Amino acid sequence: MRLIGHNWDKFVALSAIGFVAVMYTAILTIYNNPYEQAINPMYQKQETAGSLVDQAVGEAVEKYLKVLNAEWLDKDCTLSHCSASSKAIPGVPDERSVFTKQERANLVGRDSERACFAPIIGFAIYSVAAQNQNPGRGAWAWAGISGVGTSGAADSTVSAIVYGTIIERNSVGEAVRSVRIPQRMTLIKAAASGDQGPYVVMEDERLRASEENLPTSSFDPLVFRKFVDYPNDATRTDACVG
Repeated sequence: MRLIGHNWDKFVALSAIGFVAVMYTAILTIYNNPYEQAINPMYQKQETAGSLVDQAVGEAVEKYLKVLNAEWLDKDCTLSHCSASSKAIPGVPDERSVFTKQERANLVGRDSERACFAPIIGFAIYSVAAQNQNPGRGAWAWAGISGVGTSGAADSTVSAIVYGTIIERNSVGEAVRSVRIPQRMTLIKAAASGDQGPYVVMEDERLRASEENLPTSSFDPLVFRKFVDYPNDATRTDACVG
């Protein structure tokens, strides 16, 4: 009886090991299967800094994106001089550059051989997360330290993933469809602001959804805004330059 019991215990142990091995292999197969990934994609974690901070970030993003709309139609705004760039938004520190990366790219595109105004008509914020900057090392470490909510960091600098919605045009300048473009924006709290903002945009760069594991379909946004007052020129075919 002892021999039978010993063999049974050994059988159970080997069966358990075999089951774990099979499950591990199955998980790896599913994870590395492009078809399975297409059906059940693993997206970047959607973070929140808390409702109040998320909304304050949304206010800052709206102000910033409306400036980008206005810049396209402002002939006095050029790469060499633009008094109405996003740096002119109240609360933006003097140390910030005149343009963000995306802002500069927009103006370069506007002044290319032929470009048509692609107005931003709204946006959705996918994620807001605090950034930990070490004093003296980060570009905005001087901004001050303060808690920003459930993302769990103690810094006034936040990183937001924002999907801007633009109107895309065809070769003759006719508006044909809307397109969502993911961007990463870095924001800080404006000088003398409270724990919940207001915030200002310090940097902005366009992202590739596939490279960042970001959704290409609908998602539940932290903040959603649709502009009802975007420039009337948005639907004009003569909003093309070059």
